[in-house]
Amino acid sequence: MRFNAPLLRAHLGLARALVAIARHANEIRPTRGAGRSARTAFDRVADLPEGELVQELTASLESTAWPDWVPRVGFVMPFGNDIATGIDRKSPPDAPAGISCPLLAARVVSAIRGTVFLREAAPALSNLLNLWGGATPSGTWDIWLPVQPGTVRPQLHDASSTDDTNP
Repeated sequence: MRFNAPLLRAHLGLARALVAIARHANEIRPTRGAGRSARTAFDRVADLPEGELVQELTASLESTAWPDWVPRVGFVMPFGNDIATGIDRKSPPDAPAGISCPLLAARVVSAIRGTVFLREAAPALSNLLNLWGGATPSGTWDIWLPVQPGTVRPQLHDASSTDDTNP
């Protein structure tokens, strides 16, 4: 199904698609009949009441495991506001292959709180349920690490010291 398909753009369409994927993740394989299988799975959740749908989606996202490469915290900008690319003329690195999983992508989006990504935060559905009408109409974000991994070492602070200038 295309990203802008009418079924996905309908009220709670993306939530229904994610629940269908979660329910049938082990059944749907990239084969010749995968499109039909996915559509059948989607049809099975078409009449699920909103409250049940939201509860099941939240539970599915909470149970989606984080790969090791997902940062604990990051800064978030709507896609297209990447000022660093314009300054140093470097392209951002390719996204890891794992992000192609719709449930993992939804889990990442559900951990965005305004301009901050918090890996350990409980899933919030506001960015998913209002994907095309929210503050980020493209439904696409850049997540930046506060520092490059491995470049910062924790500084030890002697609790008995009263000199705040010497960490």
